[in-house]
Amino acid sequence: MERDTTKKKKEMMLTALEQGMGIVSSASKKANVSRTQHYFWMQEDADYKKAVEDITEMSIDLAEASLLSQIQNKNTSATIFY
Repeated sequence: MERDTTKKKKEMMLTALEQGMGIVSSASKKANVSRTQHYFWMQEDADYKKAVEDITEMSIDLAEASLLSQIQNKNTSATIFY
């Protein structure tokens, strides 16, 4: 039973991370999981860690694509930032 609860909490946390673009603070609040618990799972569960890393990469890719789009639209600030 406890194992099922933990699995469900991890799934809720991963969903919240996806929805919040990988921001741990807001995902923790949304999933009702402490940041400490999240980082413990990261250390103890390789599959969970990989899923979190994938979400982080997806968020970075989205930010990079947005920046590139702004550069292509001649946004000087975006170009300078790049």
